Amino acid sequence: MNMKKTFSTATLSAGLLLASLGSAPAVPVTFQVNMDYQINIMAAFDPATGTVTCRGSFNGWGSGFVLTNSPANTNLYTGTIDIAGSPGTTYEYKFVFNNNTGGGDQWETVGTPNRYFKLGSAAQVIPEAYYADTWGGGPSVDVSFKVDMSAQIGAGNFNPLTDFVEVRGSFTGWGGGTVLTNDPAQPHIYSGAYTEFTLPPGAIREYKFVYVDSVAVAHWESLPGYFRENRSFLVPTNNLDLPVVYFSDTSGYPIKAAVSFAVDLNAQMLQGSFDPLNDQVWARGNVLGWGDPPQGIQLFEDTTRPGIYTNLYTMNSQLTGSPFEYKYTLYRPATFTTVWEGGANKYVTFTGNEPTNAAGYHLISVGPTYFDGLSPNGLLPADTLVTFRVDMNNAQRYGGAAFNPLTEGVWFNGDVLTNGWDTYGTWGTQPPETRMFDDGTHGDAVAGDKIYSWQYLVKKGSRLRVQYKYGIESYDNEAPAFQDHVRYIRSVGTYVMPLDTFGNQYQEPSFGDLTIAPGAPGYVLISWLGRPGVRLQTTPSLVGGNWEDLPATDGLSSTNYPVGATPRFFRLVSPN
Repeated sequence: MNMKKTFSTATLSAGLLLASLGSAPAVPVTFQVNMDYQINIMAAFDPATGTVTCRGSFNGWGSGFVLTNSPANTNLYTGTIDIAGSPGTTYEYKFVFNNNTGGGDQWETVGTPNRYFKLGSAAQVIPEAYYADTWGGGPSVDVSFKVDMSAQIGAGNFNPLTDFVEVRGSFTGWGGGTVLTNDPAQPHIYSGAYTEFTLPPGAIREYKFVYVDSVAVAHWESLPGYFRENRSFLVPTNNLDLPVVYFSDTSGYPIKAAVSFAVDLNAQMLQGSFDPLNDQVWARGNVLGWGDPPQGIQLFEDTTRPGIYTNLYTMNSQLTGSPFEYKYTLYRPATFTTVWEGGANKYVTFTGNEPTNAAGYHLISVGPTYFDGLSPNGLLPADTLVTFRVDMNNAQRYGGAAFNPLTEGVWFNGDVLTNGWDTYGTWGTQPPETRMFDDGTHGDAVAGDKIYSWQYLVKKGSRLRVQYKYGIESYDNEAPAFQDHVRYIRSVGTYVMPLDTFGNQYQEPSFGDLTIAPGAPGYVLISWLGRPGVRLQTTPSLVGGNWEDLPATDGLSSTNYPVGATPRFFRLVSPN
């Protein structure tokens, strides 16, 4: 299971061909949303004046593209857009409606995560969804699950006599789930069914298989590479029989294996968020254990490399093909406090062909990598006054209750308020100095427009990456847990963050998203999300790796490049 917040820092953006100004082949993708509940039950959407749009990561979460209703079903809105990307790329999206009567955009807020799909190689139609996963009800459907436990039995991980298998997911609250039973004809295959009563067709359900051992310890599947590291299905209109899968997608055999860890904490030392005299660093994971020490393995500073912490972990029965997942954590024994790396879990997978050490263990070495992807270059070089802004027009709490600007206020909460050991301040008791303003002060541009602002002096040495949420009356009611805004401080001294929308938990890439547009005569304009330490490189060929820095692009977000007869490729690089 992905144990903590999801965020990862990219290190390389794909090159773009200048000669044709081209990109990956575009695939027509059709989206469908049923507005019946909003039209006929809630009377929230007026089809006579309103518009429905689809917005997502494929169009920068911008104004989106307009869907039109079907003559055969006037409650069903559809639209097709060409999306360029590699087959298998996952894109997120949401539906938005606007009655065009001054009420503003109404984003889907019910249904915890954003919707998502994987891009195909040919035209595809996303199954019909209901706006905000709300509907008037309908017949229940059964979803059948099947998992093959043969590899886990062979490795001695799972004992059919004392252990049992469950499926857990968003439909069980990720707690105790549906118990599966094995087939006498195929005793290694466990199956069971779940009855879906609540969500409409097209809603996303996520899940994982879990086995519980004889001492009641739950062992979750490891599925790195999956979106959100969970399996998923769309709620069907009829009963759904899912195919048999291996637990953790693994059908390998056990070997002696070892992982050599190395993590760089120099940025945390400079930042003051890691004290070598009082704090520790541990690796934790699916094999190591995700809990507090003594679960995991402690790393110690390498005497020859200051700030680099290392250790070796050995296993006598690691399955080939089975992901060995881990994350680094900072641990403060005096207060039993843990700080987790953000982003997806890291992992390695043994094939059985790795070189062996003197003790006969197949060895994989990882690192040194920066803890949480943070290098010294990812810290703010000077004190900077940062302005945060959020659009509260027609804002609703997660769950549906509307915001009343006449009687209620808006508060800011985020990791800039702490020194790394507590992600946020305490919800519900936020201090007055974190209250936001819509009165023309504290960075607010126009009084009374329901765009609230808040300013904070972020100190030198703080992270450029800021993770945060807004809260009505200082409570955690903008979105579900771990659904946060992420943005980057991109200039020093003063910086105004892009405008946020309450309930739209946009996570800004650290850098990347190269785009090319016509520039001055004889030039093209290359634009990207920049920050200090990120620079643009170019090469005439993708073969050979002869990349060259473009002068003076470090920290910028655009440059003009002369058009020539020779094709050029471009990429962004960062030392992180």
